[in-house]
Amino acid sequence: MLALESEGDFPLASLYTLSLGTFSLAMEVLKEWRLDRYYARKGKLLDVSYQAQVLAAH
Repeated sequence: MLALESEGDFPLASLYTLSLGTFSLAMEVLKEWRLDRYYARKGKLLDVSYQAQVLAAH
């Protein structure tokens, strides 16, 4: 999780050392993180678009 948040490197080979339950949890965390990033980027794009529209109206 720290590597995801800091956008640091993570040795993928270490995933093989996890138990099946922990591996599944790691995959769920990764899915949630990707979804959150997608919506965060989409929100930023919508905000910038709105601000450009407001500026153009003035």
